[in-house]
This record gives sequence, structure tokens and C-alpha cells, in this order.
Amino acid sequence: MAFTYRPTTTLSAALNDTDNEFNVASTTNISVGDLLVFKNEVMQVREIPVSGRVVVRRGYEGTHALAHKTGTTFYIGTGEEFERIRHSTLGLFGPSFKIPDICVPGARGFDANGYEYILVDCTATIIPGATVLISKDGLYTASVLTSAGAGNVGILIENATSDQWAWAIIKGYYSHAKLVGGSSLVTSTGVVAAASSVSTPAVGLRGATTSEAWSTLIASRLPVIMGMYPASAASTASTSATSETGLYCDVWLEYPFLPRKMSS
Repeated sequence: MAFTYRPTTTLSAALNDTDNEFNVASTTNISVGDLLVFKNEVMQVREIPVSGRVVVRRGYEGTHALAHKTGTTFYIGTGEEFERIRHSTLGLFGPSFKIPDICVPGARGFDANGYEYILVDCTATIIPGATVLISKDGLYTASVLTSAGAGNVGILIENATSDQWAWAIIKGYYSHAKLVGGSSLVTSTGVVAAASSVSTPAVGLRGATTSEAWSTLIASRLPVIMGMYPASAASTASTSATSETGLYCDVWLEYPFLPRKMSS
């Protein structure tokens, strides 16, 4: 189940590893007792002396106090809110899984098969099976794939809306990668690419045979996704469901990425 989070904020000045009182861009969504989660440190809020300033306990939850740059984004929530992410993950990955104790966008999870997932911050309503482009700014925002993008991609495995965190698979087998129209001839020896435009519902993955890849994808300058491979022929899904495009295929993912499209 996707997790709806509180708005993030940023540091107003750089911190060294001993500062326990500092300014932030906003304390509107921060309360005493909340956790402030950075990429490599967790802090607990002990006091909010004035608006825009917090007093914290450093190196919380077994992490170490470290230096942080001005403008660094951090995440806000209670211990119970972050624990809820772990509980929701059990239903997705099964009883044998490995994820960090506190998950924020960029966290990695592994299921019993060793398949790897990443927690992303969705920027729109996205359906399970849709291929997403993951931002390159270290904030791990995810949008529906199109050929206009470049960078790391994954397949969302749960429903999510804007301002929700959700898991996307980046390594392993996924049996229902949704395809846009024109993908009906794809086979297990074919390729997948970023479509020039998304279908309804929002899906931007285009499948093709290897011959189509030359005559259609390359001619249209649609970049082929590296590290994502069709593992079956295209199948017809229920066209009556609002979450179906009408086509899907099995895929294998090995840290897929979309090369930047070259132009003269």
C-alpha cells in the first residue's frame, strides 16, 4: 500500500556533526517527537523554540551524527508512520523480505527471490505495471515514462497518487508490464522502448520485435531501454478495467535505464 507522506522541507544552513539546534525552511509540518530523516542520519525533534528552528537529538535509531549541506531535503514523520511502511511492504514482498528499518525515497528492498525494489516519490496517479522514470536529483521522484526522459527506470508494483511513496521493481521478473498500443507483436526476443506519448491509463512502455525496433523505433528515434527485456509475447488484458491498456508482457529487469536521445 502506497504511503502518503508529509511535505518535506530543507536545511537553511549547513550542519556539522555536533549541531543540535538549527534553522529549517519551515516547521509547519514538524512537531516535538517527530523524526527528521536524512539520507544517512535520523534525528528526533526535542523542541521547536521558534518558528523555523528546531532542537534535536542527533544520531537517532542507531545512525551516526554527520555533516549536512545547506538546502538538504529531509523527510518528516513519527516512528509509527515510518513503521507503517514496513507493515505495508509485507503484503507486497511476502513474509521473507529485507528493507531498512526506516524507509524514505531511495530505500531498497529485497523479496524472498532476491528481486530488488526501490521506494519512489510519485508525482502523479500511477497504476501498477506502469514503467516509471526515476529522477536524477537524489530525491527519487517518479513519473510515467516517455521518450522525452532519460535515466533510471523501474516498474511500479502498487497503486499510487501524487505525493505518495510506492515501491518499484528494478531487478527481477515482473509478469504484467503494461504496454501502449502498437505493442501487440512483441515477443520474448523483442525489445522495449519509451513511447513518444502515454496511453490511457498513463503508461509509456512500447514493445516491439527486433525488426520493428529497426523500422519503427529507430526511425521514430524512440530510445530502447537498456536492462529491461521482454520475457513473453504480448498478451491481451481486460480492456474494461480502468487500470488496463489492453496489452502487457512479462519482463526481466536488470537495473534498467533509458539512454538520452541524441540529436544533431
